[in-house]
Amino acid sequence: MDVITERVMEQSPWTMLFAEDIVICDETREGLEGKLERWGEEWENRGQKVIRTNTENMCCNRQNQLKDINLLGEIVKRTEKFKYLVLYVEETAELQMEVNSRIQAGWNNWKRLSDVMCARSINLKLKGKLYKTVVRPAIIYGAETWSLKKIFEKEMDVAEMRMLR
Repeated sequence: MDVITERVMEQSPWTMLFAEDIVICDETREGLEGKLERWGEEWENRGQKVIRTNTENMCCNRQNQLKDINLLGEIVKRTEKFKYLVLYVEETAELQMEVNSRIQAGWNNWKRLSDVMCARSINLKLKGKLYKTVVRPAIIYGAETWSLKKIFEKEMDVAEMRMLR
């Protein structure tokens, strides 16, 4: 992947790679189309295939929202959100999906531990340690980078209190 992308790769955050996912950013629609053309040509020249049906476009600039983005002559599907690694990125820069995802991850971990957490024979101190090492980190993963609104903070607090009860 490094060899294929060395001629078109830019510094983060303009280009980010993870496994087979690529995020390409630019300040203008024309600049983005130019980068997409270079990336597409580079991939195809190296014998790789660009899967255009999996390629998505998200615009955070209200002026360019109605204009289409082209990749090698085809219009790129528009999206309002996408998942990069384990975090959701939304066009509106809201965190609702991410907060919901983190709360769900916490519940999933809690459910995996429910036999232990509900057992009367297990010490409360041990249950607290399990909660702090397995459930809570799943809820707050990535939260240090959020600009959290009070309503989202309250949603997370409510979920945590329900789990603790």
